Amino acid sequence: MEMCSGSCSGLAQKNCDFAVFAENLSDFYDTGLFGLATLCALGDTTFAGYLDTVGENAFDAAATTTHTLRYQDSMLLSAGDIVTINAVNYKVIGVPRQLNTAERLAHLVRQP
Repeated sequence: MEMCSGSCSGLAQKNCDFAVFAENLSDFYDTGLFGLATLCALGDTTFAGYLDTVGENAFDAAATTTHTLRYQDSMLLSAGDIVTINAVNYKVIGVPRQLNTAERLAHLVRQP
């Protein structure tokens, strides 16, 4: 990837900043032997994410969701999608929200 030499400005600088930010996140979304992310599947498409349980008062979502999934923006999840994580199915509830320029957060409900 071509890096900004410091002479970029305006939109070019923003694109450069985004590219560096997204590239730096790739290490956090490693699902390999020493990676911390979990491999997720939406149909035949796999992607990395961080599955977390929802606390009792976390964002007042506990009444409708059981888990959250943080994932990179390159994967587009929609309400009603069924995501498989560690051989367990979860349904996406509501529209996933944008966390920053490179990540999203989806609310999930574990399926029986």
